[in-house]
Amino acid sequence: MAHRDCFESTFSEAQSSFWTLICVTTRDAEQRAAIEQEVEWLWRCGAIASERIIVVEDPCPDIGSGGSSLNALLVAAEHLCAQRGLSVLSEEVLLESRILIIHSGRECGLNRCGSAFMYLGKDTITKEGIRVPRSLFVLQLLQLTKLAAHFSNNSFAYVMDVIGIDYCSNKYGNDANVPLVLATFYMPIDIATTLLSLHSVYPLSSCTYYGIDNGSPGLQLSIFFDFIVAIANGTNEEDFVRERSPHDERSAKARQILFRRFSRYNAHACFLNITKYHYFQPADEQNVVVFWNTLTGNSYRNANEVKKELFLPALEDSSYAQLSLKSCFQLNR
Repeated sequence: MAHRDCFESTFSEAQSSFWTLICVTTRDAEQRAAIEQEVEWLWRCGAIASERIIVVEDPCPDIGSGGSSLNALLVAAEHLCAQRGLSVLSEEVLLESRILIIHSGRECGLNRCGSAFMYLGKDTITKEGIRVPRSLFVLQLLQLTKLAAHFSNNSFAYVMDVIGIDYCSNKYGNDANVPLVLATFYMPIDIATTLLSLHSVYPLSSCTYYGIDNGSPGLQLSIFFDFIVAIANGTNEEDFVRERSPHDERSAKARQILFRRFSRYNAHACFLNITKYHYFQPADEQNVVVFWNTLTGNSYRNANEVKKELFLPALEDSSYAQLSLKSCFQLNR
């Protein structure tokens, strides 16, 4: 049985509606339906400090973190426009909004919503005094909200991968212990509006439902290798355009547009040495042990020791992977 004590951090330090809108992306309709149930319950419990939260399915498979971010920002802007009674898309809604885009990541055999929503065996107390199950999603959302509130009260957009990105630089070879490429991407309002403006620009529109619904084949883009690198100092347009797409004219055209739109901005990297990560693939007992030791700083040797703190019944019975956080919470009372 997992421990029932509460995680020391609570939501009391986070503003109840700090975010104007939070958008969670999913890979398919099945994952979207599952995550919608989770976040709606968490939002009603006061665990999500946002006026609104939506869950957006990627318009097609394998569009990458960059394509998913562009599509999510488009859908988020449309929701904000509709909320304000606007019948057409207007970038002006971004001028008075704080938007957070969260990529829920890959599927995980231990949880129907992915590893971001696994119950970590302890509880968190919301600002309203309600106990909710602690998960990576809840924990990282709380910490990012505190960080963003401390950093700025202006309008902006954040893109966050809640479980880390799986890309590694070639120079690390097969070594699994590599630095995390990108976890959180902060976009001031001018960069956010520039990104949004690409939703109708071919071939970048192929990353959005707008382009897919108009018959365009999907286009895969990375938030790091295609967007961030375009902003990095010392990047040459010709090398950037051809580096990842030497024989793909459509991808080359997309990268050319990205470079010309974003290269005028400056990017700054900040490494938070308090962050920890583990590539949770595959979702087996060995990875559960490494994941939990990385998260807590413990040195457990096997899954039986971890199970004293981490509530993961799906390790014994795969049918438990379909349990929602709310069900796990009730089962563990």
